[in-house]
Amino acid sequence: MLGKAVDSVLRQTGNFNVRIIVTDDSSPVPATTELAGRIRDNPGRIVIIEQPNGGPAAARNNGLDHVAPGTDHVAFRIRRRRLFVLA
Repeated sequence: MLGKAVDSVLRQTGNFNVRIIVTDDSSPVPATTELAGRIRDNPGRIVIIEQPNGGPAAARNNGLDHVAPGTDHVAFRIRRRRLFVLA
């Protein structure tokens, strides 16, 4: 599921630059393991943040801490114990 969600964002076209920040809140399968190929094929576009289980607010705030200055839009998506921040 995580891979499909990331692929969907990466397939978007248009005149914009998307950076995907995944906050992994102690999921059973680490996001780095699940997304290894996608991270390798898209250097700098996918960031994985691993943290202990702290709940959705902690995951959201941690993801926001990694948004680049000057970012115009931020979108959130929560899937299982992972938070996607699209910036």
